[in-house]
Amino acid sequence: MDKITNTAQIIGILKKIHKRRAMLNISIVGATSGSEKYYSSAILEITSGGTRGHIIIDELTPKEGHDLLLKAGKLKARLQLDGIKISFATTLESNGNDAGIAFYTLALPREMDYMEQRAHHRVRPSLTKPLIVRLANEDETVFHGEVYDLSAGGLSIKLKSDLLITTLKPTDILTCSFTPPSKEEVICKLEVRSIHATNQH
Repeated sequence: MDKITNTAQIIGILKKIHKRRAMLNISIVGATSGSEKYYSSAILEITSGGTRGHIIIDELTPKEGHDLLLKAGKLKARLQLDGIKISFATTLESNGNDAGIAFYTLALPREMDYMEQRAHHRVRPSLTKPLIVRLANEDETVFHGEVYDLSAGGLSIKLKSDLLITTLKPTDILTCSFTPPSKEEVICKLEVRSIHATNQH
C-alpha cells in the first residue's frame, strides 16, 4: 500500500474519481451507532485554489447520515477503482442545500491510501543486468530509470529525479520503451498508477 501525501497527486486521483463518477463508501468518524455503517455519495466538484483546496460531495444516502456528519464533522471515504483500493479521511468545512438536496464542502485530504490489487505474478530483472527504461510524457520531458519488477499487467520503475514528484502524477499517460534480454525493443503506453518517493530514488 502506498501512502500518498503530495497534494498534486491527491488532486489528480480525486479528479479521476470524479470523472469516472465513482461512488464513495463513507463512514462517519466518531459515530456511536454500534457497528460501522456506510453511506453513499459522489464527488461533485474539486477546487485546488487557496491554501489547500476543497472537495464538494453529494448528499449522503441513506439520509440519516446527514445529521451524523454534521454532528461528527469527520468522515472516511473508501472506494475501488480499476482494481485499486483508495481511502482517505477528511473533515467537514460547511454544508449547503440546492433544490432540497444537501451537499458538503470537505477539506482536501492531507494523505491518501492507494493499494493496487495485483492480478499478475511479478518478476524482477537481474541485479547484474538492470533493465533500463525510457519514459516520455506529453510535453516530451524524458526520464530514464530501471525496471524494478514487471508483469503482464504493468511494471514498477525506479527513477532518480528531484523533479519527479512535481512533474508526474497518477493518471498521467507516458510513452515507455525498453529492451528486454530478447533484444526486441518494447514500446508501449503506460498510465501512472502511483508514485512513491524514497531517500534512494
